[in-house]
Amino acid sequence: MSNPFQEAEAWDVSTEKILGEGNHIVDIKDAQMGTSSGGHPQIELQLGNIDGEIRDWLVITDASVGKVVSLAQAAGVALPEDDDIEKGLTLKQVYVDRFVGRQVGIVVRMEKSFKDETREISRVQGYVDPARIKGSDVPNGGNAFRHPKPKPAADVPF
Repeated sequence: MSNPFQEAEAWDVSTEKILGEGNHIVDIKDAQMGTSSGGHPQIELQLGNIDGEIRDWLVITDASVGKVVSLAQAAGVALPEDDDIEKGLTLKQVYVDRFVGRQVGIVVRMEKSFKDETREISRVQGYVDPARIKGSDVPNGGNAFRHPKPKPAADVPF
């Protein structure tokens, strides 16, 4: 009989702060095509900015194709052509790779956890053009997009 503790991979935990409720401008750090627990194709996204990170598992069904369209439009990526589709609603990885490194606006809201309805979690509700994110929702209060003010010259007694 084998020992599962000797054969198991250690769980990897993110040390990044999770982006909370609000509207954020983020970079798409990673995008992988995968399969949901329900057997549907999904785009697995890692999103982040200087304030933290969040993951989104964008499950692709007939009802959610519009969310993929909004992701593509927000990221400035052309909508999938016929040759970008592997089968059904599954996109080819080469198409999904086009999202990596792009900047998008995301809308994050709190919702009940699927695993534990007594807990609320941050969840990406949708994608928008980064220009739609208003100043108060810009990460770091918008300071990430401003030049720092020069420090006043120190008085040197001579």
